[in-house]
Amino acid sequence: MAWIRLRSRRDPAVWAPILLVVLLACALAAWGQLWMTPWLEAFESRSKADPEGTVSEAVRVIRLCEIALFATSAFLGAFLFRFFQLGLRESRIPPEGWWSLGAWRAMVGPHAARMGRIGLLLSPLLPRSAIAIVWILERLLHSLLSGGGAG
Repeated sequence: MAWIRLRSRRDPAVWAPILLVVLLACALAAWGQLWMTPWLEAFESRSKADPEGTVSEAVRVIRLCEIALFATSAFLGAFLFRFFQLGLRESRIPPEGWWSLGAWRAMVGPHAARMGRIGLLLSPLLPRSAIAIVWILERLLHSLLSGGGAG
């Protein structure tokens, strides 16, 4: 494989985007924890008083999570498709421009073209797998709500 060096590992264009993504992920996880803990406590206290309402609330939350899963995977699938499309066109992974932020070297030549073709074939699998997961969850919810669940 042929590689070209884009910049030094000490260059802020290498470590700053990676640091930013890690910090954003940590902030999102902390926000999720702060939001989810009180919601779960309230959900548990309501479950004893109103089991029917609790079930409908749980179904609503699961469906919202399904939508979020599909939207995220569709966005990432389109992002990866464009990434590999540009990489195949330029015979370079990552392609030039902001796509190469955080990279300190790039694959070039026929290996990059092969990687671009493989990426173009595999990137649509991400949204398709999310569709399959959403379909399975809907079938599970339908089965549980219609009384077909075990127990």
